[in-house]
Amino acid sequence: MMGPGLVTIFLFQFVAVWNNFMLPYIMLGNDELFPITVGLHGLLKQGASLRRCTRS
Repeated sequence: MMGPGLVTIFLFQFVAVWNNFMLPYIMLGNDELFPITVGLHGLLKQGASLRRCTRS
């Protein structure tokens, strides 16, 4: 009975979190202005590329 309501809440929450990540990533040009979610993504992406470089 509560399933459709929970799915709706989950979808709204997912879209809100996704927008909080993508909008600053697209709109902001200065790395110092990025929110933590975008900064962590960049940090993890940089670490992954460093691991690939050291394996070669």
